Amino acid sequence: MKKIEGPLLPVFVIQISSYYFIRRSQNQIGQILKILNRISHQLQCDADYRKRKRATYVFCIVMYSLIIAYLYTYFCSERRIIDQEYLKNYTLSRGFSKSSANCLPVLRDFAVSFYTLGNSIVIIGTTACYTFLCVQMRCLFLHIANQIRSVKEDNAYQLLHAYDDLANVLSNIDDIFSYTAFVLVVSSMAALFRSIYSLIFLLETHFEFFILYWFSGLYYSIVLLSIIFSASEAVQAGKVARELVVSLPGFFPLRYTEMKKIVRRNFKREIVLTLWKTYTIGRSLLFSEFGTLVTYGILIATLGNVQI
Repeated sequence: MKKIEGPLLPVFVIQISSYYFIRRSQNQIGQILKILNRISHQLQCDADYRKRKRATYVFCIVMYSLIIAYLYTYFCSERRIIDQEYLKNYTLSRGFSKSSANCLPVLRDFAVSFYTLGNSIVIIGTTACYTFLCVQMRCLFLHIANQIRSVKEDNAYQLLHAYDDLANVLSNIDDIFSYTAFVLVVSSMAALFRSIYSLIFLLETHFEFFILYWFSGLYYSIVLLSIIFSASEAVQAGKVARELVVSLPGFFPLRYTEMKKIVRRNFKREIVLTLWKTYTIGRSLLFSEFGTLVTYGILIATLGNVQI
């Protein structure tokens, strides 16, 4: 049991630190949302913006439903009863009174509930916010790219300014969320590995055991895929828009020199989202993580002496 619960505290502390960093930046996030809302209004994408907000609420409801189902399954499982009996016997064997022995299982139930709910608030809230921002950025970048392909001179400068604002917003998102995204990806990979390893290699007779790890694996898979896919697609759309923006002066020979100066002055920054400013998020990251999970799985299966 110690091997199961020992690493949870440092993991929880790291996740709380990332959430605290986001909380400190909530004013900046509010400003980012206002800018995105303004750009959506300028580009006449208001309806899509509201639809994506509703989709974010649905995402949160689904994720919290998984957490509630996980806790319900745990509290109704035989595994919980076995753990409680173990704690009672362990306490009595150490010479504690019977009342003290009954308190320890209650404390364990409280700890499981507190950790699961607290962890879910941190992860779901942060993942939903980051995913919404990335999806919104992707849609606006693609909208700008589509507009540039059939742009008229009257709208060219508006698209240039909109792209400039979006590029600044993307840079701010990376400054705010790079550490948090790193924590979410690493903790999700660790939890996903533990769930898969437990389902494949551990022998257990209780059906609830498999259900618990299925819920855990599904939950962290959604978190991992949401972070990677939304960020990588936003970056890819931004690069497409950037290429078209750079070529925009060629559409207007009479304004070529003026537009070229604007592009050279304002649009040199890279379109990128990172994990803690060290690893660029891209489509290949998912395959790298899958390879890492497989490699560690083979290593642990070969050693054959690791217990969860």
